[in-house]
Amino acid sequence: MPFTHPNRVRRTQNWCFRGILLLIILALTCGMVASPDNYQSEGCTPAKRIPAALEDCGRNNPTMIDPYGIPIIYADIGTDVRDQSVGGEICIQYSDADLDGLNESGLTIGCYINGAWEPLESTIDSANDTITAIVPSAAASTPTSTFTLALVYNGTSVNTDRSTYRAGDVARITIVVLNRAGAPARNSTIEILIDAPDGTYHYSTADQTIVPTDRDGVYEAYHETTVEGFYNVSCTAVVDCESNRFGTHFIVQSGYDFEIIRTAESVIDPTKHDRFDVTIDVISHTNASETVIWEYVPANFTVFTDADVIDAGSIKILTWQRNVTDGATSVNYSYSVPMEYPLLYQLGPVEVDYGDEAFREARTWYVAVDPDPAWSVQSGRTTITAGSTSRDVALDRPIADTGKAFLLMDSSGDSGAGQGGRHQATGYIMNATTLRFDRGVGMDDCKISWYVIECPDCSVQRGEVLFETGLAANTTTITPVDTSRSIVILHSRMNGDNDKIHRGYFTGNLSSTTTLYCERGATGTPATCRYEVVEFGTDTVVYTDETELPANKVSVTANIGGTVDTSRAWLYSTYRCSSNGLLDTSIGSELISNTHAKFWRYKKHPTNWIRWYVIEFPEGINVQRGYVDGRSNSADLTLDIKISQVNPSRSFSFVTSTSDGTGTAFPRNRWIEEFVNPTTLRLERWYSGQEYEHWWQVIEFLDTEPPAINRVILNTTTPDTGDLILVTVNATDDTGVIS
Repeated sequence: MPFTHPNRVRRTQNWCFRGILLLIILALTCGMVASPDNYQSEGCTPAKRIPAALEDCGRNNPTMIDPYGIPIIYADIGTDVRDQSVGGEICIQYSDADLDGLNESGLTIGCYINGAWEPLESTIDSANDTITAIVPSAAASTPTSTFTLALVYNGTSVNTDRSTYRAGDVARITIVVLNRAGAPARNSTIEILIDAPDGTYHYSTADQTIVPTDRDGVYEAYHETTVEGFYNVSCTAVVDCESNRFGTHFIVQSGYDFEIIRTAESVIDPTKHDRFDVTIDVISHTNASETVIWEYVPANFTVFTDADVIDAGSIKILTWQRNVTDGATSVNYSYSVPMEYPLLYQLGPVEVDYGDEAFREARTWYVAVDPDPAWSVQSGRTTITAGSTSRDVALDRPIADTGKAFLLMDSSGDSGAGQGGRHQATGYIMNATTLRFDRGVGMDDCKISWYVIECPDCSVQRGEVLFETGLAANTTTITPVDTSRSIVILHSRMNGDNDKIHRGYFTGNLSSTTTLYCERGATGTPATCRYEVVEFGTDTVVYTDETELPANKVSVTANIGGTVDTSRAWLYSTYRCSSNGLLDTSIGSELISNTHAKFWRYKKHPTNWIRWYVIEFPEGINVQRGYVDGRSNSADLTLDIKISQVNPSRSFSFVTSTSDGTGTAFPRNRWIEEFVNPTTLRLERWYSGQEYEHWWQVIEFLDTEPPAINRVILNTTTPDTGDLILVTVNATDDTGVIS
């Protein structure tokens, strides 16, 4: 039952009573809908999915018309309540099995009424897997009637900038469209029908009366009101080959007590901003001098405000005491949301008390939590200290989607970490906020550098492949991928405390669309491979092969099998070793032209095998590359490489190295890497004494988006001729301005 504040009893007691009655009748009149054990909990009735409307459960069921969107659950409600003035509350419980992979943020309840499906304003409680809506009073207007509800996945929401207008005002309609996974849907086909008192109006993307905004998945349309009355807005969007319907409404009146203008965002990105502002301007057309303004927000919002805040179960109630000055007053607040997305929240409706009267905003406002899909990078350094074999690292900000993020890392140590199990480490993304790094032996310190790269147009699978002492190769099964745009990233370690570190070097490739194959050049010590299979978007091209660097050569050249733009191509490689030593376990890689790559050892030595991938990204990515000759610098521990300026939050590096030496003074040949500022890439090791070479690449995802316009404020929206209009624009550029 909704929270009922003492001052609200006069307005809500019948509504709450109706809600209880409808929930009870749902359980009694449609037993065939309930789950097998007829479970009923806290007023919510779970129901199992059925293939069609319930023909045998109520004579008024629709049998030919399916609800817009993807139907999840059907349910019938019978009622003999004769009060036609208010509707009732209905709560439906669902399960993960019911959703079958659909994102719950797109759920809504639809009601079959007057020969058509009407989407209801629905509230999702994801913690308890329930959804609640108010059944319109028209559905219960006939005594002892039975009508059908459906729980539907719908990736569309619609807002108008105001709930009440005067004739002649222009209503701005904002449509947010999400796909089955809850991600923004680009290039959607959308239609809007507005049933107005003077006729029906049609808008569509086809005739460009609905247009996309500068943010994916967000569209706008404008309607000029004409006459007074009720305007019903019905929106249909085709998402993933399914028609999704969502509705709202507004009222046009020549006279009304209050005009409520809400300034709030329809789509928010909590990964970029901590708080989101809401301003509610109240224009009075009464003689009231004092008001009490009520606002309703979800309970999991953190609210920053001068209002009195009441925690009321699933909602928070904000109240302000405000005097009316020159016919107007205003309130505002800011809120932050949990790092959970995509989700759809409701704000309002606003209520204004004045004297013994009350005025209510005509409808709620919808806010979609949907981070902007953009490449981003987090980076850092950490240490697995002596006595430990693992280290957890908390990220500065959550990963928007771990299925679209991958990890790159390097590990090293000082002379006390020379055994392979001490300085070789693996890493993986545990969850949206935590990285885990592991090694085989907890002696001395293991130094680690890492990058987490979030890529909106890729999908990532990750896992672990184990190798027993005598095992040289192993496979694992993955979800099918397109191998022409997929790469295998490996982090490997040996788990024994000896200096046979070549046993911890692996290559990985896709032997089929569903099989990952990992191999090392020598056995004798248990080892672990952590893998990430990264499948890029359709506008990325991947070339891959395995190249042998034979014992009698210092280098070998490979034809990459195509022509790439080197300014946006990244060469990634791993290798395996036939023998042990500093030379054997240090292989450099270089993209020498748009058709060839080259692989290096410091000197001739036993055979290595290199698995390489050349990834050509689409426009908007820039790659720098270079070479450092350290053949006379055996004492170096730190090396600073000057690069063209980059944004470190959108850039990562990839460095390969060679080393002189046939001995086992490990880990002289292992360096870690990081950006110490936008123009400097630093390489570092903790055990000097060997000459080296480095081939480095810096990959930057350019910020091609314009600054975000947070708010445009006019000092007046109804100027007279000759008035001065003041326009204030609040714009932010997350990357800063470089002159």
